[in-house]
Amino acid sequence: MKIIRFISILCLVSTQSIYAENNNRGSFFFELTYGEGLSYPNAKPYKYDPNAMNKENSYNNLDNSIGNYIWNTGTETDKAASLYAFDHSPKPKVTGQNYSFLFEYVFKNGIGLGANVNSADFQGSNLTFSRDLVMLGVIALDDTYGNGNLTQNELKNIQINSPYYTYHQNDLLKMRTYGLNVAYHFLENSSFDPYVRFGLAYGNETTGNAKVVQSTVSVGARYIFGQNFYLLVELSGNNYDGYSKATGNFGQYFGGKEGYSWTLQEYTGKVGVGVKL
Repeated sequence: MKIIRFISILCLVSTQSIYAENNNRGSFFFELTYGEGLSYPNAKPYKYDPNAMNKENSYNNLDNSIGNYIWNTGTETDKAASLYAFDHSPKPKVTGQNYSFLFEYVFKNGIGLGANVNSADFQGSNLTFSRDLVMLGVIALDDTYGNGNLTQNELKNIQINSPYYTYHQNDLLKMRTYGLNVAYHFLENSSFDPYVRFGLAYGNETTGNAKVVQSTVSVGARYIFGQNFYLLVELSGNNYDGYSKATGNFGQYFGGKEGYSWTLQEYTGKVGVGVKL
């Protein structure tokens, strides 16, 4: 909400400047950028992929940290081994790339107003199926093709080691958002154009059919060469909030209304090219 208020105030100030500077025309900027994620603090891949294991070690996550089969049939040594495997297995990682097209009008007072179209793709690595899902799959395969020959000790060993059975997800999340932004440019009439920008966007996450609200804070600089062309570098912090419809009895009770589902925070580096008119 603070970002929305801040953008609204800057938009109002910029609109007023149109009347104050009728004879002092600003500049139009059109640019394409490509970025790669540098860091994803507090990412929770199990919230983006419903099949992935929750690898947060907490009392409420015993079905994954130890496993229901081990909890019910295993010895204390089995439980300790299962917890050790959970704690020392590869940790999930998120990577991502993003593309954007931005249009901006910069007034002579240094304030810029713009609109942008964004596309962001995210991948997950070191993901693991939940322990219960692994056990159901193993038992189903054993009943179908192995005539139920797996022993209890073999099943326990499978569940103990299941956090090490990792997979890669190329389509963890796919964002498509459309937004507005406001910026302040620090230098006037210079070939070097440093700026700070705030943005708010809305769109869809296509793999899970979630609605997405994206807020962005960026610092960057353009280097203008010749008459009209420029290169840019930028560091951005993005916050994506996903909202999905509730399912099952809970969703039916509330009429399938959309509710908050997950958050993804991203720090990204960008490069781009553009035209100034």
